[in-house]
Amino acid sequence: MMSQELPTEKARRLKRKFIEDTLLENAVRDATSHFREDTRRVFKEYSTDKERDDDKPNRDAFRAALKSELRNLSMNYEGQDVIEGVHIQTIRDIADRLGKKHAAVLNDKRLFFGVAAKALNVYLKYLHCAGFDVRPPDCPFDYGIIDELDPPVGVERRWTFCDKEDDYREWVRLANEAAKKDGFETATDWETVTWDEQQTKKSRA
Repeated sequence: MMSQELPTEKARRLKRKFIEDTLLENAVRDATSHFREDTRRVFKEYSTDKERDDDKPNRDAFRAALKSELRNLSMNYEGQDVIEGVHIQTIRDIADRLGKKHAAVLNDKRLFFGVAAKALNVYLKYLHCAGFDVRPPDCPFDYGIIDELDPPVGVERRWTFCDKEDDYREWVRLANEAAKKDGFETATDWETVTWDEQQTKKSRA
């Protein structure tokens, strides 16, 4: 006979689910909605508004699949450190799986590595900042953070266009170097402070 879930246990579980659902929505929005003209769009372009409206269920299906991926994979980062090589392979697997399954709705029928990385890294950061024992190997890389790192010529500076793991590895190396130089324990801590400083400057401009 199955044991019945106690009310306090159910409340605890649903509180966490509420937090996760909210953070998943934010993470997917951050990775798929672009607010700059010089970004590569995740979804394909449509000839008419009707075509776009008719395809909305397919875009929603992609977003739901990405949320499911992030929710399941985040468990691998809870209570343990994940080495860089495994993390990068996880990102590549997300891009490949969702790119193949949802090709019809994606720009160039592909999900770029940089977009998958943004989604996973920002979700892990959200969970970490929410107080869960989730340990992000890398920080999220947006345009402002990448500009701050100032990658050398030849390395992609736009995360929405990044599909080379070597470019991503260089961002990681530069972020870890910047964190160490500025006295932070992790790149996640460095990015959190740097991102906030950038937002404060924008709000005062």
